[in-house]
Amino acid sequence: MRQRINNSNNDSLLEKTLKTCKRAFGYLFFFGFIISILTISTSVYALQVFDRVLSSGSIDTLIALTFVMFGFLVALGLLQIIRAFILMGVSDFLNQKLSDTLLHVSISNSAVFNNMQGGQNLRDLGAIKGFLTGSGVNSLIDAPWCILYIIAIFFIHPTLCIMVILSAILLLILAYYNEKTTKPILDKASEINIKGAGELELSTRNAEVIEAMGMRLNIVKNWNEINKQVNELQTQASKKSSVVTNITKTLRMFIYVLSTAVGAYLVLGNKMSPGGIIAASILSGKALAPFDAAMGIWKQVINTRKSYNRLNSVMKNTLVRQEAMKLPEPKGNLSIEKIAYISPKTKQTIIKGINIQIKAGEIIGIIGPSGAGKTTFAKIISGIWKCTTGIVRLDGADIYTWNRDDITNHLGYLPQDIELFNGTVKDNIARMDKEADPNKVVEAAQDAFVHDLILHLQKGYETDIGIGGSELSAGQRQRIALARAFYNNPKLIILDEPNSNLDQNGDIALAKAIINAKKKSSTIIVISHRPSILKIVDKLLVIHEGEAKIFGNRDEVLSKLQKNQKQIGGNNNG
Repeated sequence: MRQRINNSNNDSLLEKTLKTCKRAFGYLFFFGFIISILTISTSVYALQVFDRVLSSGSIDTLIALTFVMFGFLVALGLLQIIRAFILMGVSDFLNQKLSDTLLHVSISNSAVFNNMQGGQNLRDLGAIKGFLTGSGVNSLIDAPWCILYIIAIFFIHPTLCIMVILSAILLLILAYYNEKTTKPILDKASEINIKGAGELELSTRNAEVIEAMGMRLNIVKNWNEINKQVNELQTQASKKSSVVTNITKTLRMFIYVLSTAVGAYLVLGNKMSPGGIIAASILSGKALAPFDAAMGIWKQVINTRKSYNRLNSVMKNTLVRQEAMKLPEPKGNLSIEKIAYISPKTKQTIIKGINIQIKAGEIIGIIGPSGAGKTTFAKIISGIWKCTTGIVRLDGADIYTWNRDDITNHLGYLPQDIELFNGTVKDNIARMDKEADPNKVVEAAQDAFVHDLILHLQKGYETDIGIGGSELSAGQRQRIALARAFYNNPKLIILDEPNSNLDQNGDIALAKAIINAKKKSSTIIVISHRPSILKIVDKLLVIHEGEAKIFGNRDEVLSKLQKNQKQIGGNNNG
């Protein structure tokens, strides 16, 4: 069984978390109203100074107005600080509620779909948090209250009010035009840039191959072509955006000059007081500020909206395990009941109705040609992937729904592609548990016959292995990963090509480790192309084109395979 990470009314966790913040956003909206009122007081102050203080020459009135204004400004500053703190609190709340879940989801999706979107999910969360703590969200909150500034200008004079409204419309049209003309270009540039970043990462990973086979010039040439396309598109978008931006700046100066001229004309016609020019200038600047900033805010809103939609889609559509309660320690009996697997990407059937029983303490070897489905089979029986039909049971319980926090005590897994984590040898063997018992770490290393190898490293178990184990050889990485699989004496151990990077001594150590694990009543499943490891297995499973062609005692299976090869050879000779 799998379930979506959303609640009964189809809200994702992201939507649900944001709804929890509704009261905070309500306060922000209300503070925006108060801040707008207090901001209007600055223009009222200017109006009173010009029309009342200068005409009457009253110093007392000037002092009284100034002290009142100081009080308003203190209140304005405090409200803006409180608003900033509320937004930071919302950002922290989102981080606390979502970051862990996003990492869980990202790891789960990467395991099932082999994608690498975990970083993108966390970057999207960072983009939302950055928007909440930036100036963009404040402009959006203040935008509706522009109507207060426009109303205040109307009371000074309707003509100036009409000019401000027309100016706001013009600024919005320019912002929309800028977005409409640059968005397709920037989207294409972003798509190519992501591709280029992927190419660069692959080049770094395969640096040895590039150097060995003289591919560097070709790689650089290909990357330069991608980089050139990105630069051309970004330059094209920048040129268009620059034209609109400078037109907008010119328009703002034109509006200022025109409003001043109109204000002066109205004063000369005794239709407005001289202080009205200053007051209207301040108010029009505040009224047009969100529209003036619309170009920059628009991009922020669009990008944040994209991040929100991506995250919402991930959290609404991701299927997660419906894990069972913690179960007693298993004995290691594995029941594989008519399992089939269809790839969610290609829709190709990879595993076709495998139905076998494996007893606790048995060593099972799995062989077959490349692309037969052996690695897929390993991922299914380890509970990484869920089979499309059928079920895999560990001591009667569905291994896929086994509590994943508890399965680490019962399952050891060595993947075909060895991946170690940044840290020490000890950290990696202990499965990155910083509080692991050192005795258990040493025991796992001894069980994997890698203890002496580790002691010969520069700092023994405390040796930093570098990024992904870059300070170790391929064989050392594989043997330390084997010790990780044996950590905590798991009852089920699945090894996918465990000797692909081992020399003869490593092969011997691997065989000893597997035999030793059997003595501890562990069930071991070994996938290998090397015949040397098959000498120690109890049973053999032959997988071909996703089907279990032969399963039985090792000698019987090998005998059948030899007969088949002889028949094929005889037919070919005939």
